[in-house]
Amino acid sequence: MRRFSILAMGIFLAAVAASCGGDDGGGGTEACGASNCAGCCDKGVCKAGTDMAGCGVQGAQCATCTAGQTCAAGKCEASSTGCGPGNCPTGCCVGDTCRSGLDSDACGQGGGACSPCNAGESCEAASRSCIPPTSGCSSTCAGCCAGNACNAGTTAAACGQGGAACTTCGTGQACVNGQCASATECSPTNPAGACGTGETCVAGSCCANALACGTKCCGAGQLCMDDGQGNYSCQQACTTNAQCSGANGCCALLANGTGACQPPSANVRCRCGTSADCTAITGKSACVPSVDNGVVVAKSYECRPNDGKAGNGCNGSTTCGSGYDCMVDTSKNQFCTLGCATDATCGNPGVGCCKPAGCDNAISSCKFPNACMPC
Repeated sequence: MRRFSILAMGIFLAAVAASCGGDDGGGGTEACGASNCAGCCDKGVCKAGTDMAGCGVQGAQCATCTAGQTCAAGKCEASSTGCGPGNCPTGCCVGDTCRSGLDSDACGQGGGACSPCNAGESCEAASRSCIPPTSGCSSTCAGCCAGNACNAGTTAAACGQGGAACTTCGTGQACVNGQCASATECSPTNPAGACGTGETCVAGSCCANALACGTKCCGAGQLCMDDGQGNYSCQQACTTNAQCSGANGCCALLANGTGACQPPSANVRCRCGTSADCTAITGKSACVPSVDNGVVVAKSYECRPNDGKAGNGCNGSTTCGSGYDCMVDTSKNQFCTLGCATDATCGNPGVGCCKPAGCDNAISSCKFPNACMPC
């Protein structure tokens, strides 16, 4: 019985030694652990411990990092940058954005910086690298090429033109004229896109509604002019001819009462403050109120002939025609008028007012001490 117990004990100790798996000097293999693995252990196998799928140090069990993390010093931590090998392992980075790495404008892999392919090149899916154009498509395709296949190049899934490699547009983008652009926002490739409140899309850029002028966006201090034939131009805003120069030396009176610099002509009312503003306007040297048939038509003065006719100037030795008086305002502008007694006589309430004026008749006195002038 004693002999049987000793034999059983020996068998038990041998089994324990075998289960430990340690190196007992007899050629056994030591299990993965801190003593023999600087990285991490995965099912008894020692790994480097630097991969997303196997992260750890000092023989600890390997951990699997999730998206948005990276394996740093054996620990799964949030990536310190928005894009990199840790959270974009199969694609490439454009700033902090992870791209698929399959597009011709962003080709690459391993979380490195994306590279744009040259004109006609495409991004090969297998290597995620730019490859030369294929002669079977690029030389004859007006749209874009997907391998040797020519596509129209007008869809978000295959966008391009001129035989270049097709590009897949991102979320919220559309293919406009062979280029990926915002499907809704105003841009050079989407000239009918949306802008903010009070703005409109003009030639691919957002422009304040008040400055929109056909296909142009006027600058500060400019007004939009229409020549009546559908031709629009941006012209300098003005109140007198003195603010205009060169060929556009006339501050044209507009229908809304404002002024814009235009070339002088017989049918254009050139705004002025005094007769000095009219010296460059041929045949219109007198600065007088904007009056037609005795009615003040605008809150402004304009250059007219100094010929003594109704509503025109009477400067110097010029005298007014029969029944009209030559009256003078506070700026020493002289003009032929019938005079007035009340504002109602001026015919345009709020625009024309009956104001005190001096009399400059050569012989007789003026009928009234007032004249119709802009309010």
